[in-house]
Amino acid sequence: LEGQNPNPQTANPQTGAAISGTPATISQNFQSKEEEIAYLENELKAMEEEKKWLEREMEQIRKRLEELKKS
Repeated sequence: LEGQNPNPQTANPQTGAAISGTPATISQNFQSKEEEIAYLENELKAMEEEKKWLEREMEQIRKRLEELKKS
């Protein structure tokens, strides 16, 4: 299905949100404006969670790099 991530390794394990550079809404067929709004709000929430997760991962990598450079 378009807009869904076929590879579970590239999805956020917390939210199931696909990591993608293109909006999934392009290929979606919504029955109503309200349905699209709900979908987009859910996608945004999932992406915010993904962003938090990535920021934590990035901070861990930065700390490890700093440790390695000092040793």
